[in-house]
Amino acid sequence: MTPARLFVPVLIALLGAPCLGQDLIAKVNGRLNGQPDPVDLLRKSAAAFEAAPQSTFSIVNSIDIVAGEREDTQQQVFSIKTAKGDKYQFELVKPANEFWVRSDGKRTMTYVLPYDQYSVEDTAGGIGEFASSPLAGQLGNGFGPLLLSLLDPETTDVVIEDITGAEYLGEEQEGEQTLHHARYVAGGMTWDAWFLTGDSPRLVRVKPDLEEVSKKAPQAKQFDNFSFQMKFEIKNYDPKPGLPADAFAMKAPEGAWEVEYALMAPTPPNELLGKKAPLFDALDTAGQPIDLGALVGKKVIIFDFWATWCGPCVQAMPIIDKVADEYAAKGVVLYAVNQGEEAAAVTNFLASKEFDVNVAMDVDGQAGARYAIEGLPTTVIIGLDGRVQVVHVGLAPSLEETLREDLDLLLAGKNLAAEKIDEWSKRFPDQPVGGKRAAAAAE
Repeated sequence: MTPARLFVPVLIALLGAPCLGQDLIAKVNGRLNGQPDPVDLLRKSAAAFEAAPQSTFSIVNSIDIVAGEREDTQQQVFSIKTAKGDKYQFELVKPANEFWVRSDGKRTMTYVLPYDQYSVEDTAGGIGEFASSPLAGQLGNGFGPLLLSLLDPETTDVVIEDITGAEYLGEEQEGEQTLHHARYVAGGMTWDAWFLTGDSPRLVRVKPDLEEVSKKAPQAKQFDNFSFQMKFEIKNYDPKPGLPADAFAMKAPEGAWEVEYALMAPTPPNELLGKKAPLFDALDTAGQPIDLGALVGKKVIIFDFWATWCGPCVQAMPIIDKVADEYAAKGVVLYAVNQGEEAAAVTNFLASKEFDVNVAMDVDGQAGARYAIEGLPTTVIIGLDGRVQVVHVGLAPSLEETLREDLDLLLAGKNLAAEKIDEWSKRFPDQPVGGKRAAAAAE
């Protein structure tokens, strides 16, 4: 624990209570010297942000790097809008307007400009909820979620729970502003924060202590004076911006494409889409042959390529099996195509998990090669036309929903492969579908 005063660790050791509340320590220190409680500054600041019916401000993330004689400053600027009801918009505006995230309090839309695509999720919770998103986790070299969490009372309380040391360092004058300066320790990381003084202190800057991080960086071995510093500044705060009623409307940019995950770079349709399904020799776990050829053109076939050592495969299998069972009466059949394992090991594994699924053994990798499998799990759906209609790689949170939708559309006579290929050709007319692997697979 990094204490506010020298006597704190001694006091804690004597009491034998290493988890003594940091709030109590800070308040005792504050009462002794009349200084603000550093933890209370965090709470009051979050409350000040929440109290504004609307607000607009910028977050400037600056990174200063010194390596030998070279000094470099990198900067990102984000524009934020908020309103009551968990409404917000978070937008990267510098160095380029690459993305924005917008919530109307019920749904969240993410738009990525380089891909010209967007996605919509049924999520709420305001800017504090956004702080825990995968996108926020990528901001500011991973420190972005800390600052965003401090803009919301609920997530600020979560941050406070992890604080093991808090110290008030005094007032500092910066131009016409007088700022409170406090230091915090949480999760082994030290960070400083500055707040406006007054009855409603508001956070204006956060600076992580990256000295130890700099020492461990590979560049530290190349340069004697390597250093890496970062800060987040909240600027141009306006609690009464007069935003229009539709400022947080779920309206996508004209011509943008709706996708499942906006942050995922678009990839060409799988090389097998629309092609006749490659057949392969298959045995079940008992060593009996499976006549897949007899099923093609008569059933909608799901191939779930998997392995016992693949965690996502094990998670996906019961989901796929459940959906396949529900659609069996409509002419859907599932085969879990095991990749490269022995039948006995697969049988024992399925028994231990209490999985009851049709398995096709692919010990020599023949099936995996013909379907150009590059990652597990991979789910392939063959339509009644005998052609590959759908290929999903990996385990998506919406697997069950997506699988049901695919099957419903295929059973209704839709050509999903053609639709996927047509969509790609319209979006990226200069980029071909498939490639060298497609040609190899077709052969």
